[in-house]
Amino acid sequence: MERDLPEGWEWTTLGELVLKPKADIVDGPFGSNLKASEYVDEGIPIIRLQNIQRDAFIKKEIRFVTQEKAAQLKRHSFSKSDIVITKLGDPLGKACLVPDDLDWGIIVADVIRIRPDEKRILKKYLLCAINSDVVSRQFDVNIRGATRPRINLGHVRKLRIPLPPLETQRRIVAILEKAEETKRLRAQADELADRLLQSVFLEMFGDPVTNPMGWKYEKIKNISEKFSDGPFGSNLKTEHYTDEGIRVIRLQNIGVSKFLDEDKAYISEEHFTKIKKHKCATGDVIIGTMGNPNLRACIIPKYVEIAVNKADCIQCRPKKRAVLPEYICSLLNIPATLIMATNMIHGQTRSRISMGQLSTLSIPVPPLSLQMQFTQIVEKIEAIKQSQVRSNQELDDLFNALMQKAFKGELVA
Repeated sequence: MERDLPEGWEWTTLGELVLKPKADIVDGPFGSNLKASEYVDEGIPIIRLQNIQRDAFIKKEIRFVTQEKAAQLKRHSFSKSDIVITKLGDPLGKACLVPDDLDWGIIVADVIRIRPDEKRILKKYLLCAINSDVVSRQFDVNIRGATRPRINLGHVRKLRIPLPPLETQRRIVAILEKAEETKRLRAQADELADRLLQSVFLEMFGDPVTNPMGWKYEKIKNISEKFSDGPFGSNLKTEHYTDEGIRVIRLQNIGVSKFLDEDKAYISEEHFTKIKKHKCATGDVIIGTMGNPNLRACIIPKYVEIAVNKADCIQCRPKKRAVLPEYICSLLNIPATLIMATNMIHGQTRSRISMGQLSTLSIPVPPLSLQMQFTQIVEKIEAIKQSQVRSNQELDDLFNALMQKAFKGELVA
């Protein structure tokens, strides 16, 4: 049941807030119309699920198609400042604006592009509304798919939007943008902490390419108890994913020194027994060998006790008598290390580094005592970042509360 709105507001559908519903609310091409094998290294950009977060466009892992292919798919195009929404994932219906430096491109099948009638509704107001619980909870009613929740184009066109007068929309957007600016400043603080850690690493150990300290080199496989890629092909497919069970670590979970936990996938314990040789555990280093950057690593956090790594996600369990996880992880995230591994990158459409090639990477190994000093610094910086995470959560809760008030008509008169 819809709540009462303030005087001058109305409930309307998203489909009624565009000039041409079939042209202004569209999804990407299905099936063989756009395949991963058609991606190229440069050309016309593609927006995929991993590029969309709530009110944030993620520029990592941008893929491209040729001008000719994009022309064939023109109906599924986007332009700068369009709204894009995810049809698949957890949570459903994440929305953001296309950044101004992406003039145009193509969306994939599980993305929806929206161009509202700005004489009736501001893009920024609509974006905030879609990302608020007032609207996003409507997705729960329309979920399809047992293992991978999904919504369709019809559901999005029927979303109920609380619509105030344009002047009220402007005031709501202005208030929410002030809160967003605080969130952006917190994100910048996180980035500064990451840069500080890289600076400390280089100060203590030197550039791994030039190795000014003269540390002994070892192949990364030789200083690992376990160095293993995930299962390939039919051993682990999307169809094996379940709503709960054993965690699957995928490329989108591997950030630069950061385990990215928003996009979760699981397999059943029964299927885990079939691929248990790929078991990962807390404290293992997980290395992404495809995407942007082509070499990045993070440590599996304590709350992920058992998991399996997917293909292109390499598990490294260091021999702790020789090397510590924090050292290996930071080393692999230093840009200079990627330079060392450049000749290992291959693939025309999706560049990657194979496990076999990476296993031969020779890295400097400083004394364990120095690594332990570095680990203590890492732990202190991580403690600060965790404090920021808690603070960010409180800020997110406050921001969500502001949005709730906004779309109940309680934030402005």
